[in-house]
Amino acid sequence: MYRASNQLICTFLRCGRRLGANSSLGQVVRLEELLKKSREEVIDIWLAYHSDAQGCRVGSVLSSQECDTFAARAAESPMFVLPLSKPAGYETLLVQCQMPYVLVTGLEEFKRSARTVTELLRAFYISSEDYQLVHTFNHQPAKFDFGALLRKLNIQA
Repeated sequence: MYRASNQLICTFLRCGRRLGANSSLGQVVRLEELLKKSREEVIDIWLAYHSDAQGCRVGSVLSSQECDTFAARAAESPMFVLPLSKPAGYETLLVQCQMPYVLVTGLEEFKRSARTVTELLRAFYISSEDYQLVHTFNHQPAKFDFGALLRKLNIQA
């Protein structure tokens, strides 16, 4: 995670590859050039860097407040399940937050649906209403209603 101009840039998901050591922002981009760019250009550069043809590297950009919320909630409730809609039902992915990484099972399907998973994670960890499902999953698993999660995502069982 990197902070730049009141914008927090998070690399959320990496799949199918060995996780390397954390890099500094200066190792990832030419910092002196990046500082000359507008907010929108920085976002575009960051997202372009964190995408590739195989879909094995996905990034997202959050505000500082959103990232603080995500990080606090990921520490409090590090695991969740995400049903990923498919033409014939759904596939359930298990998510485990080990900040600054988020690990996701079901790698082959994830590679094809990385953007969807990233946006779902963002929604469930940032939205207070949606986060209740994540919190219940982690802290009161006997009360977790997977059917409610499916209904929330308009996925038919």
